[in-house]
Amino acid sequence: MTKKKRLTYLFIIIILLAVGIGLWVKHTQTRERTLTIGIYTGSSWDVPSGKPYHMIDYTIKKFKKEHPHTIIKYESGIRREDYRNWLSEKIIEEQMPDLVIVPSHDFNLLASEGAFKNVGPMMSRDKISSNEFYHSALEAGQYKKKQLALPYEANPTLMVMNKTLLSKLKLRSPNENWTPEKFYQTCHKVSHSNSGKKYYGVTSNYNWQDAQLAYGNQLFSKDDNKLQLTSSKAHDGLFINRKFNK
Repeated sequence: MTKKKRLTYLFIIIILLAVGIGLWVKHTQTRERTLTIGIYTGSSWDVPSGKPYHMIDYTIKKFKKEHPHTIIKYESGIRREDYRNWLSEKIIEEQMPDLVIVPSHDFNLLASEGAFKNVGPMMSRDKISSNEFYHSALEAGQYKKKQLALPYEANPTLMVMNKTLLSKLKLRSPNENWTPEKFYQTCHKVSHSNSGKKYYGVTSNYNWQDAQLAYGNQLFSKDDNKLQLTSSKAHDGLFINRKFNK
């Protein structure tokens, strides 16, 4: 075989390899993939909803525009009270969905068992900034300094003050940097005012857990899920809560 023929055959082989690789890459990119989702029906706070899957269906529709060759499946009709057992069975059967909605009270247990994947690198890859989320809501999805979940629904707690009442009692409205001690002092003055009428400084909805959060105490450790009630923050929260209930 002449040198010219060998070069011709080599060139043909290279062309065939390039075409084969191109066809394989195209097939890999266009083949259908299945993404499974675990979700329950209804609201996390028992609020009636006429369209329980409206948000998830909207998200799927938007996702499909960017990933048309992905099949997305989810099992409908799972009640919230049955969801925990349903998800546990899927984990035991090694059929856990690719994406799951995790109730907050189940997160630490499942995270400690290694049920979730760290989504931090994926956030960096897709340029998803942590500033797009409420800090406390995002932090709730962290375990051992890893971001294992992102907020889907959040139930914020708002504190509302009656400025008209404070003005009537000639009390100054606190600024945004007020402390729990300042909050207690203001409530105490409202409850013990000499206006001749009975006022309540704070509603009964303010409980010991709110007092703990006011001092920045995290009740359960993110590292080992242990209850933290011996720290100085926990002590301050319990002490001020007792003063509110006297």
